[in-house]
Amino acid sequence: LEHLQREIIFKKRGKRCVLCSKPATVVDHLFSRNHKSVFFYEDNLNALCQGCHTQKTLYDSRTFRRIYNQWENY
Repeated sequence: LEHLQREIIFKKRGKRCVLCSKPATVVDHLFSRNHKSVFFYEDNLNALCQGCHTQKTLYDSRTFRRIYNQWENY
């Protein structure tokens, strides 16, 4: 993301993490790069603190692996 777009998202979200209200440091995509049609839409972006971003990323990757492994078994 460009610096200006990141600042706009931080400002719209009150410069706070949308999950825990700590100061936001990361702009996160709700839908990943695989969803190119919505990747850069402002509604697809959220402000998160580093801790929440790490937890969300771990959750997303575990969920992806679980779903992917289920598909491989078919």
